[in-house]
Amino acid sequence: MASDLIEVEVGDLPPLRPEEASLLDMHSMLNNLNILQSELAGHRLTLAQDADLLKDGLTVCREMIAALGDREKNVAERRRASAALRPHDGGD
Repeated sequence: MASDLIEVEVGDLPPLRPEEASLLDMHSMLNNLNILQSELAGHRLTLAQDADLLKDGLTVCREMIAALGDREKNVAERRRASAALRPHDGGD
């Protein structure tokens, strides 16, 4: 049975509140991690020559997905990453 798909273009949206933007970002990150896991699983035959590499890659994905639900850990990681990306003043 064939079904007709209706394409709908989303026009201008009102600006998101910060908490909505954060949820959208988290959802996007979760989607990307799920895609990465699927890609790793899809390449498992190629990676089978290095089972540890495959296992490590999947473990990192699972840890990142689990961390998405831990708000305090996310805030701490974001601050750590932001600090690491800031230019240093050169005076140690």
